[in-house]
Amino acid sequence: MSQKVELPSLTGHRTKTRKRDEKKIYDPTGFRDFLVESLESTGSDLEALFKFLDAAGNKTDYDYRRYGEALLEILIAGGLLAPGGSIAKDGDKLVSTNFCVFQDATDLDRIKAWDQVFIKLMRRYKYLEKMLTDEMKKILVYLRGFSEEHRSRLAQITALWVVSGLIAPNTLAVVINEHQVKDGIALNFILEIFATVKAEKSSSTVVTLLKRSGLELNLELLFPPNKRTPENIKNSFLSADLLDVVTYLANQENAGAKKDIQRSLRTSISEGKPVKEIIVEMRESVKKNGLQEAEAVSMIWSAVMTAVEWNKKEDLVQDQALKHIKQFIPLFAAFTTSAKSEMVLLNKIQDFCYDNQNFLKCFNKIVLLFYKTEVLSEEVILKWYKDGHAPKGWTVFMGQMKKFIEWLEHAESGIKNQRVALSLPVLAAVTSSAQHPWIQNLWLVKEADNSLQLAAQSVDPNLSEPEAQNIIPELILRTCESILNRGCTDSTGLVCLVQKSLKLSLTPQLTEAYLQVLIVQKLLEISNLELMVELAELLTEYIPTEVENWVAEYLEHEEWKYVQAENYSPLYPAPKFLIQLCSQSNILFTRATAVFQTILRETGFNAKILHLYRSFLVSVLQFSSDPISLFPGQLRGLANQLLRSQDLADISLSSDTDTSSGIESTRGTIQQLVKQAKITCPWLKLSLENPLSVLYPHIFSSSFITTLESEEEDSDEE
Repeated sequence: MSQKVELPSLTGHRTKTRKRDEKKIYDPTGFRDFLVESLESTGSDLEALFKFLDAAGNKTDYDYRRYGEALLEILIAGGLLAPGGSIAKDGDKLVSTNFCVFQDATDLDRIKAWDQVFIKLMRRYKYLEKMLTDEMKKILVYLRGFSEEHRSRLAQITALWVVSGLIAPNTLAVVINEHQVKDGIALNFILEIFATVKAEKSSSTVVTLLKRSGLELNLELLFPPNKRTPENIKNSFLSADLLDVVTYLANQENAGAKKDIQRSLRTSISEGKPVKEIIVEMRESVKKNGLQEAEAVSMIWSAVMTAVEWNKKEDLVQDQALKHIKQFIPLFAAFTTSAKSEMVLLNKIQDFCYDNQNFLKCFNKIVLLFYKTEVLSEEVILKWYKDGHAPKGWTVFMGQMKKFIEWLEHAESGIKNQRVALSLPVLAAVTSSAQHPWIQNLWLVKEADNSLQLAAQSVDPNLSEPEAQNIIPELILRTCESILNRGCTDSTGLVCLVQKSLKLSLTPQLTEAYLQVLIVQKLLEISNLELMVELAELLTEYIPTEVENWVAEYLEHEEWKYVQAENYSPLYPAPKFLIQLCSQSNILFTRATAVFQTILRETGFNAKILHLYRSFLVSVLQFSSDPISLFPGQLRGLANQLLRSQDLADISLSSDTDTSSGIESTRGTIQQLVKQAKITCPWLKLSLENPLSVLYPHIFSSSFITTLESEEEDSDEE
């Protein structure tokens, strides 16, 4: 095998490197010395500063492509930064300048002027933009090494940069470091940025920055571990006057809660859980998260309609849909108690049928099903048809609903005519020309209801009491009759009559009239509650009668439940009007509790009635805006101690709640009150005279009462 012969070469020859290929030594300290010295000579003129920087960038010795980060560091902090944030020292050399953001930007206007220097520099040297973002990621880790004043100036110019797009918004997330979080430095820095953005732009810009920066998902990391609570986060933003951020976070939390509720609802439906259990769970979720009924019914519709795999054939899907929806009618009915929620449901049905073409022909059948089962009322359907519908597929749905709407309008018109005809004989005395002087002109009014309204509002205030005693009770009764016949009305006239009647002496005729007013209020809720409370206080037998009737109906319901199928036991509705009245007046509350006490004694402390009594007390106290005032004076101190504790409030709802620590704490407080003679032991005994004993049987055990009695005796001896 032949070997390569080495080629001859010239010896002693030295190849010269081209100038363009020569590698210059990276000398940041030399660049610093050059820049610091030059900045000191430019003075405080920012326009002169930019001209110098623009010219210096063209010099080959200090190319900004190599020294860009050092340049930005010096312009911001005044010198090269050592680890930790301090200015790097170099013997006795001048290593920093006062002509920088930290030292020179003393107010927001000056900071804006510095911002313009950076913007013009970036336009001239585009590659410096990326360097600025990288440099800020380094500087924002050194916040602890800067003074509070320097941090504030850095936050303000950072706010201007992220809003203008000079640096990426996600750069802000680097402030989250344990050494900066524990002292609140990171939080205060971010709040200063948000406050500046709000002042310069708007609150909506702050929310946008919060989302784009990625801090939205990591806000709690800005707080030390022991302060990462929603309440603390909320208070921090409120103290910085960032209400829009608090509102946005609350909405996001609400949206997250809605997703959880929706997921849970779908799971319950797909697993075939009983509808009554779903209703109970849904009500608890709605109450816990403060959702509106309209939001709840929207979620229910979506969950119900996504729980099934629908048939692909249009002629078969209708029967499948109606059969499926019919199972959940009680669920829809429970959350469509207002016209608003009914309208939301109707529009959700419209959107669903339009988005799913197989359901286009099912729309009117679904609406008819909800109408027949009294989920949707005719008033809402007519309102929807007139001007409440969505634009999606309206031409198709209008044609489907036309005959049904015509039938509804015809039926409603016929019912109204019948009601007016029935009421005219009764109201003949009011509409006749031979009338009392102050209603003689009512023959001009053609409709009887309008006659009553005008009569009620036209009562002469100077009418003598005997005349008023004859006329006002009769007008009240006829107005109530008119309201009950029609189902709803403007109650202005009735309220006016009742207010004028309160000046009269209570007579049997007026008592009967007041009872009718309370019935109208109970059924239709047309008047103000304060006025109803005043009437109920005047009628001493009204609350006792209502309580007795409720107890009797409850016991009948419990007996009926016993003979029904094991899996069917609907909840007995609470008397809402009774609870509303008792929650507003300690007089009515005392009357109601006295009736319960009497019934319990007569029935030998029946367990079901005792349970009903406790549920009544819980409902009243939860509904009342000032529950302490409902109790007698001797009990208010004790009530205040018990009711202000949320844990103990839970005891009143469930006897199985494990709150031993809370119970012992409250017992200790009660013992102190007894020792200080602020409450007396007889009021603490587990007796029917003390509603708090019924609410909190865990606290008032027999051994605890014995201890209190002995302590009270010792206190008396002393």
